Amino acid sequence: MKKILIFFVLISLVGCGFKVVQDNQFNEYYVAQINTTGDSKINFRIKNKILSSSENDNKSPIIINLKTLKQKSIKEKNIKNEVTKYDIKIEVSVEIERINSAKINNFQLTKTGSYSVVDRLASTKINENRLIKNLSIDIAEDIKKQLNLILK
Repeated sequence: MKKILIFFVLISLVGCGFKVVQDNQFNEYYVAQINTTGDSKINFRIKNKILSSSENDNKSPIIINLKTLKQKSIKEKNIKNEVTKYDIKIEVSVEIERINSAKINNFQLTKTGSYSVVDRLASTKINENRLIKNLSIDIAEDIKKQLNLILK
């Protein structure tokens, strides 16, 4: 009975050999240039996040064109008709051009979030900037995932 128990414990410790694959193991490209239009803050964050994961190690170069659009709308009002929450929607159109070939890929990403309005204007601006930063980082991660899928 002890031998069977030891056998099952050893088998369970060895495992199946599954290993999580890193995103950067599949990068067969490097970003030669990023052209941006639209909101400069959002474009700056997305551009830096994408360029930080791109390395020039004899890989095929690509050019990325980003077009961002930020829309701010009222989400909630209270009984006094004062705004209590805003919605921010960020839409990004991405165009990928491979330099070595004439192939062009397009896709769009949209992220939405909301933030609360507080009594002080400075705190409200901080909430808005924090939301924009988080949405920009999420969009950059999604762009990197799409690049890996498209360029394999």
